[in-house]
Amino acid sequence: MNAQILFTETQKFRQWWVWSWFIVGVCNVPMINLVGQYFEFGRLNTGLLIMEGIVFLGTSLYVCFVLYQRLETQIMDDGIYVRFFPHQKQYIHLAWEEISKLYVRQYRPQEYGGWGFKYRLYKKALNVSGDMGLQIEFTNGKKLLIGTQKPDELTELLNKMGK
Repeated sequence: MNAQILFTETQKFRQWWVWSWFIVGVCNVPMINLVGQYFEFGRLNTGLLIMEGIVFLGTSLYVCFVLYQRLETQIMDDGIYVRFFPHQKQYIHLAWEEISKLYVRQYRPQEYGGWGFKYRLYKKALNVSGDMGLQIEFTNGKKLLIGTQKPDELTELLNKMGK
């Protein structure tokens, strides 16, 4: 990646409903179980305490993992670089020669099965939020959609580059 960076974007999962579901729903399940047992039996079972502690720790680690995920996109003069960290350690390089068509478009996340790292038969999506993305069509007929929160800036750059 010695080429000049023309565009860069980093996105993370920031939907309020994702975090409220984790915090209110999943993280509180161990506490609800413990309170329920205390009121029903008047004491807490040591085995249940240990089990609920493990559930709470595992859930908390999963929440941290989701927080840690990010979609990184870079457009350089030799192509497009993208990775969905930590699932992909290295950037995927999409050379301009492999791309037959690309444009910014509005999409429905349901087209790909929601947000995240999504695969369908001949199309893939890397997105974390929103409904705007860079649609890439390859010379082999496959498609890739990369979500963006900067559609105007991206469109302007692609027009300036003649893409």
